[in-house]
Amino acid sequence: MRKGRWRRRSPRRARVEMIPLIDCMFLLLTFFIYIATAMVLQRGIPVDLAHASSGEPLTKEVKPIHVFIRSSGELYLEETLVTEADLSFRLGALAASDAPIGSKSPRPVVVNADKGVLHEKVMEVLDLARESGVSEVVLAVEPKEAASR
Repeated sequence: MRKGRWRRRSPRRARVEMIPLIDCMFLLLTFFIYIATAMVLQRGIPVDLAHASSGEPLTKEVKPIHVFIRSSGELYLEETLVTEADLSFRLGALAASDAPIGSKSPRPVVVNADKGVLHEKVMEVLDLARESGVSEVVLAVEPKEAASR
């Protein structure tokens, strides 16, 4: 056997390929950005609220029921378009069924009325809420500090 033919090779140094790692990092970054934007809670119907300096956040442990009144007069219960008769029925059922344990009063109702809504329409919704058995109704406002920015 010839000794020269079977020489030992020196071990090659291991290399870390960076391009596939960069591709994976961009893929992960894209994935997390997409998931983060999908996790943002889009709550309700967009309305242009009136401004008030005395507005306070609702500090209840109970999740309120949101009623939206758009400037066109459309009524929404949470995110569902409803009629006035349907609003009264659904509001009463929703408020009574989700009342906290040990509490006699149902969940509070937050009325988000657009600036352009007639006062009469807001009063109709307040009347419907009262007829359906809701004892606590709150009108949503935009703080004046945020309006001046």
